[in-house]
Amino acid sequence: MACAAAAGYAALGAAAGDAGADDTSTAPLTSLPDVSGTEALPVPQAALRLAFPGRALPEETRFASLDGRRRRLVRVLAKSPGTWLLDGRPFGNVGTLVRSYGLPGDVDAMAAYMAGTPSPRRTR
Repeated sequence: MACAAAAGYAALGAAAGDAGADDTSTAPLTSLPDVSGTEALPVPQAALRLAFPGRALPEETRFASLDGRRRRLVRVLAKSPGTWLLDGRPFGNVGTLVRSYGLPGDVDAMAAYMAGTPSPRRTR
C-alpha cells in the first residue's frame, strides 16, 4: 500500500499545480484504477480537484453536458470499482468525497449517471 500512498501524494501535488495543464491532470486519472483504501484517498481527491476547480456541479447536470476532462473522470471512476473500496467493502469516504463534487456517490450510480439514467447524486 506504500505505492498507493505515494501515488496519492503525487496526485495531490499535481492538483496543487496548474489545473489547466493536461500533463498534471492525467496523473491522478492514470492511478485511479489501481488504488483503494485510506492510503489511496488522495488520488480521487486530486482527480476531482483538477476536474472541478472552484465548485461542485449543480445537481441537474447531465453526463452529456460535461466537458471532456470531466467525462473522462466519470468514466474512470465508473470503471474503477476498487477505488471505491476499503478492505473489499464500500469506502464511505470516497463516496462522500465524490458526492461533494455533485457526482453519484457509488460506482453503480456513477455508471448509471454515465448512461444517462437518473440517479440521486447527493447524500440524503
